[in-house]
Amino acid sequence: MSNKPIKLLILFLCSSFFLSCDTSQQGPGLMPNLKNGIYGYVDSTGTVIIPHQFQDVRVYMGGRAFVRKKYMWGVINTRGRVVVDFKYDDVWEPCEGLLVARKDGFWGFLDSTGREVICFKYAPVQDFSEGRAGASLDGKWGYINHRGDEIIPFAFDAVSYFHRGLASVAKNGKWGLVDSLGTVVAELKYEVINGYWMDLIPAKLNGRIGFLGRQGNVAIPFQYEAVIRGFHDGHAVVLLNGNNLIIDEHGHAVKSLPKSNSGHDHWH
Repeated sequence: MSNKPIKLLILFLCSSFFLSCDTSQQGPGLMPNLKNGIYGYVDSTGTVIIPHQFQDVRVYMGGRAFVRKKYMWGVINTRGRVVVDFKYDDVWEPCEGLLVARKDGFWGFLDSTGREVICFKYAPVQDFSEGRAGASLDGKWGYINHRGDEIIPFAFDAVSYFHRGLASVAKNGKWGLVDSLGTVVAELKYEVINGYWMDLIPAKLNGRIGFLGRQGNVAIPFQYEAVIRGFHDGHAVVLLNGNNLIIDEHGHAVKSLPKSNSGHDHWH
């Protein structure tokens, strides 16, 4: 069976949790400026603050910018001083105080001074969330902590970020839930688990969608063709026998909806 659906779901889950990283400090108002194919940084008046010398750049975040010289990425501060040397294939914004970097095809983590604190042996890794980062080693996924300790075994084909103490994990094409200690909360038997940050978690079993509680229990039976909109303020919109229904947290139908009013978060 192709791994493409799993990879696409991983990409969605990863991207959806970049918001959990600290992006509140957006830097001193310096913006990239391209001149003759080379980047520098200018202030709001257009004055060059950091000379044009980079082949690729990203905007400042938290007083640092991620820049590339020739083929290698590094990090500079607002004065243009090098914080992380130009020796990495890629470097990404920090999350929970650590930067993700790639070197010689493998991923690891740096601290704010550029010191390598988690060795480069993973391919690939996720950002940290709730003190844990998903990482892939020899083709299997598990979780590491800020010290690089492997705290949840590398036994999965795919993993998500942690949120509210839970993460979704997959093995042999089936998804389940684990807690922050790696204890299986929901058995790995579902075709899809989505919205695991919610109080009621949509999941798909034998082609039908229901909702799990945060202890892994079946809270609402698997009977729906699709979830149009997940639970918000105690209600969700689902598709049952071709009809859009508003249901409450007990699965009771509250109201029928015309399809034009059903929202846009449809998944099935």
